[in-house]
Amino acid sequence: MLNLFRPLVLIFCTIFIVGLFYLINLVREEQIDDQREISTNNPNSLIMPVTASIYPIGWLVDQIINDPLFPVGIIVPSGIEPHEYEPKPTDLQLINNSSLLFWSGGSIDGWVGEQTPKHGMSINLGETIASIYPKDDDGYGKTLEHYWLDPNQLIDLVPVIVRSLSQIDNAKVTEYKRNGANLITSLLDLDTAYKTGLANCNQSTIVTSHDAYGHLGEAYGFSTKTLAGLSPEDEPGAQTLANLSILLSEQSEKYILFEPETDSGFADALSKSTGATILPLHTLEFLTPIQQENHDDYLTLMRANLATLKIALVCE
Repeated sequence: MLNLFRPLVLIFCTIFIVGLFYLINLVREEQIDDQREISTNNPNSLIMPVTASIYPIGWLVDQIINDPLFPVGIIVPSGIEPHEYEPKPTDLQLINNSSLLFWSGGSIDGWVGEQTPKHGMSINLGETIASIYPKDDDGYGKTLEHYWLDPNQLIDLVPVIVRSLSQIDNAKVTEYKRNGANLITSLLDLDTAYKTGLANCNQSTIVTSHDAYGHLGEAYGFSTKTLAGLSPEDEPGAQTLANLSILLSEQSEKYILFEPETDSGFADALSKSTGATILPLHTLEFLTPIQQENHDDYLTLMRANLATLKIALVCE
């Protein structure tokens, strides 16, 4: 007799579970619609999330919001190289539901593309950088890659972010301005530390694992020679390796500055052939899980970079 009821019980349970999931999803969609309606009727309400494409942009925005109740959503997860990232459906939903989407511009987050919030604004911070810094053939300003490694360029972005946040949350305009001013002070202190620390160096060129440090070098008076291109996934050619070997042989102290979050194969090979020492130099494209556990952020890693540069450039 019990065997006759088992199929009926199984069918009933299946229908119940499917119905429950449907009801939960329906309630969730209604909550999202309610939030969107509130935000649409009140454009000064910070109900929907603020989103950033990559870590350095997210860190900058988060410093200005400075509210644990409204953390900035960063699309690229920790430990993931952003150049080749492919957004997931959940990422697209996050963008769609955002009140503000901040992105860098350039190839590092070009996958943002035409994605825009349904009821919010999309802010391409790279357009601000491009409007301020020249794009001549000889200067590094022609590329938007890794401009955040120059603290002065982040300072230029602070008013843009403050203004954007104030447009959707004018109740906190004074707070955003105050946080922005404090952030500028921190970035100016970092700039001063770099200018002081790199003021008197015996070498003027560094060899790096990939082409990420041009803005940094242009800001503080050193040049870079690289193993790879803008993406750490690029591979150096034989001629590049030969030229770098010659350059290192001419330096009194030999160092290769390597992004520790990526594959070190070519840097290791060049190090063995030249006797150069490998030192870490962060691009800050993302944080690793270990860096997050250590509570590292933009400022701590930039100061770690300064310590590396002082060694590599043989600074007094």
